[in-house]
Amino acid sequence: MTTESSIFKLIEIEYCDEKPQYPEFEVYSETIGYFSCLEKAVDKMNWYLRCKSSEYKRFGFLIKEYALDGEWILPTESRRSYLPDGTLLDENLLSETPNEDFPFETFLYSEPFFGRPADRVRFQKGDIVEVLRYDTTVSLEIITHVPWSPEEVDAKRKKSNIRFTLYSEDDCYRTRSHEGNTSYPEAVYVFPPRFPVSDELRKKLEGYLSDNRKNTPKVAFIDEMKEMARVEGQQDNIPDNTCSSFRSREEVEEFLDDLCKKLDLRYERIT
Repeated sequence: MTTESSIFKLIEIEYCDEKPQYPEFEVYSETIGYFSCLEKAVDKMNWYLRCKSSEYKRFGFLIKEYALDGEWILPTESRRSYLPDGTLLDENLLSETPNEDFPFETFLYSEPFFGRPADRVRFQKGDIVEVLRYDTTVSLEIITHVPWSPEEVDAKRKKSNIRFTLYSEDDCYRTRSHEGNTSYPEAVYVFPPRFPVSDELRKKLEGYLSDNRKNTPKVAFIDEMKEMARVEGQQDNIPDNTCSSFRSREEVEEFLDDLCKKLDLRYERIT
């Protein structure tokens, strides 16, 4: 949402243990301060780096922008992540804060954003990365899918003929953890690994690239759509298909397209 009044929250993330180890370790966050503009928040971060000698414990920094004088408390206008030395790592491309009519606007772009450009995709499929979760935990995971590109989104829209809008949560990678769990971390929470990765752990993570559960994100979305139908009183319009009945990605997409039309959905979440 376009806003003339916002505040920037500077957060330092540090390790809980002096010697963190993969595949997962805990971190804690400390709010350094609130600032009237991004430049002042960055200046304070740099001052903090010069004055506080705790680099050996520092995971990185986050700067979150919040709109003032509004009813939306938790959504952010922008988010940026920084490496331990203060180098900008990544930034979100979409505002989380809706306008009065609830469309989600783009961040850093004057025109509507439908995908992450290639020059803003820092990691690629097969890369092993650190994923920051809830500012409290870091998990070593492998990327199995990069964020949708503008070309992919445009092709999807033309194929499905369904009106949809990308949200900030769709600007994400798809990853698999050491336990095999699939997740969708937003780009701003994905960091390069900083500690040695054992051959055993690397081999385990790389094994998920050839996993046959490639349709998991699409299939998982079916349950959410069924719940939407139940709330709208349209559960009778849901086909009898179950997740186990899909034999290909094409069948899943056909099912979702048909379901969106039956429910007259205003958008389709892309995951």
